Amino acid sequence: MKSAVSIAVGSLVATFLLLGTAVGAEVFVSDMELTGLAEPPADEAYSNAGVAGCCGPDDACCGSVMCCCPLWTVTAGTLIMDRSTPDDAVLVTDALGETLLDAHELDFDFRGGWEVGAIRHNVWCTCWDVEARYARIDGWRAVRDYVYSPNGSMVQYAGTPIGSRLPGLVGAVYESHFDSLELNVRQPIGCGALTLLAGFRFAELDERMSILRVTAPEAQENVATTRVGAINDLYGFQFGADARMWQRGCLSLDGKLRAGVYSNRAVNRLVHTQTASPETWACRARHCQTSFLGELGLTGRCQLSDDWALTAGYQLMWLEGMALAPDQIAVSDPGAGIARVDTQGGVFYHGAVIGLEFRR
Repeated sequence: MKSAVSIAVGSLVATFLLLGTAVGAEVFVSDMELTGLAEPPADEAYSNAGVAGCCGPDDACCGSVMCCCPLWTVTAGTLIMDRSTPDDAVLVTDALGETLLDAHELDFDFRGGWEVGAIRHNVWCTCWDVEARYARIDGWRAVRDYVYSPNGSMVQYAGTPIGSRLPGLVGAVYESHFDSLELNVRQPIGCGALTLLAGFRFAELDERMSILRVTAPEAQENVATTRVGAINDLYGFQFGADARMWQRGCLSLDGKLRAGVYSNRAVNRLVHTQTASPETWACRARHCQTSFLGELGLTGRCQLSDDWALTAGYQLMWLEGMALAPDQIAVSDPGAGIARVDTQGGVFYHGAVIGLEFRR
């Protein structure tokens, strides 16, 4: 009986000891949690995946969590542009003074080109963006078919026209190329509804024209060729703005404006070759001119996803104070080896722009 009581008491004591140890462990864990020494359980609502779509400090426009900016915007597109027809300028006449070739007859059509651009938003956690943009259209070409002149042909150079009174053919080819590079600093206003910009721009207008005269068409003899090169290198600063004009759902309409005054280093280079003696005459001139370049465009955007958008729009560009190839004939005298540069020309471009935009 006594041994049975001893066993029962021992079992009861062992039970209380085990229960106390368990309670003590529970209290210790609770105290650790209250004092911050224990790591709290993970909460999926605060994991990286839960906030991946939220706007972080570097993504917010000027610190506004209500307006999230992408880090980069990259664009690439196709240009389909028309170049304006040159103004009237008599280039070749016959021996009686009748016009055989006028610059206005060299009519350009639409040509394709391309442009690429990139914008780095919120540079160094500031409210400023940096933009680079390059565009090129290579290959405007106008051809004037041969015309027959029974009274010869004379190229109307300055001072002394050069030509022949023999019957012959007269034709011409005119080519034009345009390049543009921009580096801009941009300031978004109102979550990007309006963006003001200023920056440096380089543009080049490169033109070539050839006038071919054949005074013995049957034998392809007495061939005379006039080659004119007019190069315009523009360096300067521009100002402008981009604006969100309309938006509904995934569709929006943006407008852009660029304008600047540039220093134009223009060159006129003319070479006259013929089978008769002397075989080659040439002249060259260089001139610095203040020129103007303006650009205006409307772009529609269809947002395909969070990152990708399809864009299409209309764009026009105006250049003033340019050296155009046809205008250099009247200020060049290859016989005397002297020339000037006519920089009174203007060029107007317009056409469609189609592209893709990536933002992240």
